[in-house]
Amino acid sequence: MHNSKNLLILFFFLYSLGSDADEVQSVSGDIMATRGQGVVTSAEFDATVSRIPVGQRAATLRDPERVRTILANILLTSQLAADARNEGFGQGDAQIELRMKLAAETEFTNAWLEHKINSAPDADYAAMAHEYYLLNPKDFEVGKRVDVTHLLVSNKERTTEEAKLLAESYLEKINADPSGFDELVKLYSDDPSMYSNEGHFTDVQIGTMVKSFEEAAFGLENVGDFSGLVQTQYGFHIIRLDNTHPPYVLPFEEVRVQVELQQIKEHRDRIRMNYLTGLASEPTNVSQDEVKAMVGRYFELDELQQQSPPPDKE
Repeated sequence: MHNSKNLLILFFFLYSLGSDADEVQSVSGDIMATRGQGVVTSAEFDATVSRIPVGQRAATLRDPERVRTILANILLTSQLAADARNEGFGQGDAQIELRMKLAAETEFTNAWLEHKINSAPDADYAAMAHEYYLLNPKDFEVGKRVDVTHLLVSNKERTTEEAKLLAESYLEKINADPSGFDELVKLYSDDPSMYSNEGHFTDVQIGTMVKSFEEAAFGLENVGDFSGLVQTQYGFHIIRLDNTHPPYVLPFEEVRVQVELQQIKEHRDRIRMNYLTGLASEPTNVSQDEVKAMVGRYFELDELQQQSPPPDKE
């Protein structure tokens, strides 16, 4: 059942699908949308949504663009099927009927497998999550972090050589009087974020900054140390180490929900795999004669196609 907010979202996106007024035949009863001869009913929409894993359905229906995509795809499929039926396509064609049967069985077995998994007893996910947390502390470790201040000489409106010469002049001033660094940053740094953070970056972690900047920042050993010139695509940086924060493990309560969700997923995956493995382990009987005959038919078909002369060009 959709709440009123979801219904409003669905109505808006049905309206914005792009159908002309002449194409919309009727929107009544359980018909959600029409386009040409394509029709989407609420039952068909529900059946399509039921394919989405339970844990992802709410997020899908909260996203208007994804709802619109689902509806558009069902409409297009309906239009294609209507065209095919109108032209009598597939009637009496044994292969098409078999393909339809196989497609139906695929949907049926997917629904059965989902039912099988949902019907299995739940495990103690809270206990499993806590056990995993205790046994795998590295998975929840926050690495070393640093606080730094930097001065940037941009190469955006200067040549690389001009930017380097200017940065070197600032570095000389810093080496002569390190206490004036903050004032130099305020006066001369080209970093746009300087106006909000005055050149300070806190809790910098590996993987969050440009590589050469990170290497220089994490290479500084003592608070107050300065880097030399550090070149990035933005220009030349001079970096000061302001503080270091050692690695630590996140408290269990901060990660409990995500670990429990992961345990639920892994438990469901195990149920699926165990069930499928059991089915696959049953004795398999293969008719070698039928396999050879099938392969032979396809080889003969390929040879006939290769030997057939190309169609005459007008």
